[in-house]
Amino acid sequence: MKIVCGALAALLFCVAGAIWYVYQKKAVFLPALFGLCGFPKIKESCYYDGSGHFRPATKEDKVGFFMQHPIFGGFYHMFFNLEDNALKAIAPAKYKDFMQAQGRAEQTDTSLDAFNYLTGLVEKGQAKLVSGLYPQEAMKDHPYRSHLTGMFYYGQPGKPLAIVVPGGGFISNVTDCEGYPIAMELHKMGYSVFVLSYPIGKQLGETEPLKQGQAAAKELTQAIRYLTNHQKELAICMDDYAIFGFSAGGLMTTAYSFASYADCCHNHHLPRPKAIFPMYGLDCFESYLPYRSSSFILAHIASQRALSWHLPPALFIL
Repeated sequence: MKIVCGALAALLFCVAGAIWYVYQKKAVFLPALFGLCGFPKIKESCYYDGSGHFRPATKEDKVGFFMQHPIFGGFYHMFFNLEDNALKAIAPAKYKDFMQAQGRAEQTDTSLDAFNYLTGLVEKGQAKLVSGLYPQEAMKDHPYRSHLTGMFYYGQPGKPLAIVVPGGGFISNVTDCEGYPIAMELHKMGYSVFVLSYPIGKQLGETEPLKQGQAAAKELTQAIRYLTNHQKELAICMDDYAIFGFSAGGLMTTAYSFASYADCCHNHHLPRPKAIFPMYGLDCFESYLPYRSSSFILAHIASQRALSWHLPPALFIL
């Protein structure tokens, strides 16, 4: 019996050590990764200062603090999105540790500035959560379509709209670094901005990377359909807008804007962007991708522009 107890104690010690090691190195809480835990509970009072306003978030706050912030209305995926259990696994980590584990420590301060800028705008009524981008009946058999959401920033009257599509390889949304910081800078210049949060990975109903990318492109199409149908409410004009896409978001941007895709704006009779800015994300579904040659890619794009007007002005950052 003593041997059995000793063996169990040693096993528990090893498990606890492994959990602690992974948490320290990767900012991931292993039990949650295996579905054994939920999100850490954050008291509502933790979000406010003594005067009842949102307090500034800090690098010492848990990732779960950001995910469950009241501005997101219960949509935990809008700060940083992963598959459900993985999202729960990173929630207990301090934001500074999470960023360090991701190799993005140098972006921490900028991300925090952008998040606090957004919470300030929401308090003043200058930004808001936009959800329900799909009709209710369309979400009945596809519950993850509810993850198609966004934060809308009201700009100066007459200024164009900028749509920001974060990347993440279709397995995550890096909205904290590739969404809100870009929106902050654009909004400071007077533009209205819509930061898109979209389903990823298995949430898209696909397991193969290529099909996930194609499914994600449809999410952008649906988001622009929603914006087009709600122009008056949001005080925007979809005759004059641009899309800023990062990595996977850049691929979605070109898929929506290039006439050679089934779900492009032309085939859905949706407004074409006046300009697109795909950052390190190009025409992912074309056969030339394996060449990985910038000159080859740009030559192909140039040939498309020469043959057809169905391509908006574009700045590609490779």
